[in-house]
Parts: sequence; C-alpha cells; structure tokens
Amino acid sequence: MVQPSAEAFQLKRGLIDRFRPELEYLGDFHSHPYDLVNDQVKSALEVERKEYYRFSPSDITHVKALKAERNYRVGLVTTVFKLAEGMRRKDEYVRTDTENYSCIRFSYDDFTIWIKAHVYGELNAIDDQRVALLCPAIGFHAGMIEAQ
Repeated sequence: MVQPSAEAFQLKRGLIDRFRPELEYLGDFHSHPYDLVNDQVKSALEVERKEYYRFSPSDITHVKALKAERNYRVGLVTTVFKLAEGMRRKDEYVRTDTENYSCIRFSYDDFTIWIKAHVYGELNAIDDQRVALLCPAIGFHAGMIEAQ
C-alpha cells in the first residue's frame, strides 16, 4: 500500500513553482496491479466485471480530501493483470452504463492493461461520461469516438 505525503507534495509544488510556474496541478496517477497469487483475481474478465479498473473506495476517500485543498480535477489509474501465456484481450474502450470513452483496455505481451480517467466536475461529482481518453500511440484516437 502507498500513502501520499503532504511534505513530498509541498516539495514538488515548490520546485514546479520556481522552475515551471506556468504549470498547474490537475490530479494524480497510480496503478492497481492484480494477479491470482496475491489477489485471487482469476481473469481479466473478472477485473472488468468487478470494475477493479476504477478508483477503489479508499481512492475516492483520498480524492475527496484533495479536492478542496489542491483543486483536484483528474485522476488516472492504470490496472494491470497478467494473463496466462498466449492469451490476449481485444484492444477497445470499456463502455458501461456510466462511462463511454473514459477507459481503454489493451494488451501488451501477457498483460491486459486498463487506463481509466476519473474527472471531477464543478459540483465535485465524477463526470466521466463527458470524457474521452485518447492515446494515439496505442491506437485510441478521435476517429474511434462515435458522434453523440
């Protein structure tokens, strides 16, 4: 488990303010690694069905504390699951009733990887339906987005 450090954040903020004052804090990034041995997660399908690629309850609690203090607006979580050798999942957007294009899933080697953006709107609510995560380097580009 990792715990954020207010002291480390202030040190980074001071460094950025001095050398790159035009940059602004938007949010953070972290990962959720899963496997059978340590987590008893059996498949990439289980990761998706149980939505382990989303912020966990403790992540949401942490963000609520940061929201007022640091104007937290964007959180990215990368979830990684090691597949059995030779298995692959289709590269695509993970679409559900609550999100359209804020989560991408792709395979690399024997891993399935999800990248999920959580975006907070003006009312401090998650506003993921209005977000499209684009990553042309791995094939997720604006041409994949359906007109709404």
